[in-house]
Amino acid sequence: MRGVCELYEPLAEEKGLAIKIDASEPALIKATASCSAGIANLVDNALKYAAPGPDAPAEIVLAARQETERVLLTVADRGPASRRRRGRAVERFVRLPQNMSEPGSGLGLSLAAAVATLHGGELKLEDNAPGLRVVIALPRHVGG
Repeated sequence: MRGVCELYEPLAEEKGLAIKIDASEPALIKATASCSAGIANLVDNALKYAAPGPDAPAEIVLAARQETERVLLTVADRGPASRRRRGRAVERFVRLPQNMSEPGSGLGLSLAAAVATLHGGELKLEDNAPGLRVVIALPRHVGG
């Protein structure tokens, strides 16, 4: 998560956004490099759609939280997010009408969902009030 944050920090600053990490303790998972690619896709999406609002900071927050049996990796933004169409957003090649002005192929969220599944986890889309919070829940790695 820290590597992805550092990679995207200059682009976030260029767009007038802050990107930060919220991870107070190590959260261990067993994953391939594709896991970082999945997180990078989520950050790329957040950079496209996050926007400062009158009551919302212009920021993207990456978080990692360890639970008893799993680790939650979260990317949250304050952009416009349609609850009504959220279910379709993880389908391949689906682009929601309000997102058509941004470049993309509609694969970012579906790729992140596939990465989560590959690692025995799941991807969930949640309301960030305003904005979107994407959570990848993965099995916690215990031991060597």
